[in-house]
Amino acid sequence: LLWIAKLIARARRKGKRIILAIDNGSIHTAKKVMAMLDDPAIRKLVQIVWLPKYAPELNDIERSWRDLKRHFLAHQTFRSLDDLDHAVALAVLRLNQERAPHLWHDQRIAA
Repeated sequence: LLWIAKLIARARRKGKRIILAIDNGSIHTAKKVMAMLDDPAIRKLVQIVWLPKYAPELNDIERSWRDLKRHFLAHQTFRSLDDLDHAVALAVLRLNQERAPHLWHDQRIAA
């Protein structure tokens, strides 16, 4: 619920509406989340777009999680939740560095 509360607080501060595209994962459809999203005051700020069930290809984060698991976190075990958290943070950083375009990637220099 914290991520939704932060998102809503930010929208209120900026005076903007939010379009929230979410899948039907259990974390998004939990009773407390649904109660929060059904609140009329929240509905004025948030428009919810539900992604179809069983369509992970429509959810960009699913591709990122797949890449993280396959290329950075596969075949590892972690001694603690802190170790896992650190490994995920490092993997996200490495994935972002790989995907970031190089500064001169598409530049042409005239001779």
